[in-house]
Amino acid sequence: ALAGKMRALGVQYVRLLHDDAHAADPDFYAAWQGAFQTRDEAEAMARANAAPDGFMTRHDAKRLRQVSWSPVFVTHPEHGELYFSSILNRHASWLDGHAVWGAMPHRERPYQCVWGDGSELSDGELAELRDAHDGNMEKLRLEQGDLVGMDNLRVAHGRTPYSGGDRLIGLLLSDMVDRELARSQPPAAFGRIRAAALEA
Repeated sequence: ALAGKMRALGVQYVRLLHDDAHAADPDFYAAWQGAFQTRDEAEAMARANAAPDGFMTRHDAKRLRQVSWSPVFVTHPEHGELYFSSILNRHASWLDGHAVWGAMPHRERPYQCVWGDGSELSDGELAELRDAHDGNMEKLRLEQGDLVGMDNLRVAHGRTPYSGGDRLIGLLLSDMVDRELARSQPPAAFGRIRAAALEA
């Protein structure tokens, strides 16, 4: 049932972006200037609003609200249809326990993830996803100098907490893969949400 809902709705990734003048504020996470590589707010808004699967509006006096729709399944060139999303680490619950953001309602946290029709993911849906990730996890302990190569479209990845002193992790991207996003379209409900937001 959850996979069917994912296919039908996709997800919306939401970010609240400050002006970089507020970089010292305790609730600062990211700036729209860095996200859109411009210092012109009108240009940033135009870029965000040009694509039919995204939009950006003013959230409050300090922040812009960027919304991007994405499918949850993609076609891998060798392995066929795969689950591919950032739902868990882009859901606002990821920040539970944070000294500043953890005390805020989900809508006010730096990022959030909702269904493509704007509805919230339920606690049960999030638990099912966490169980799926945890049940298919392989853990590697890396030593100094180790290299790990992975197909980023096929394999989710992450790091567990670390307290052993300083560490330096490098990243190298290799061959890019076309994710065939054109075959997936936002649901009609997202189009209505986008139109209403841009008319406001």
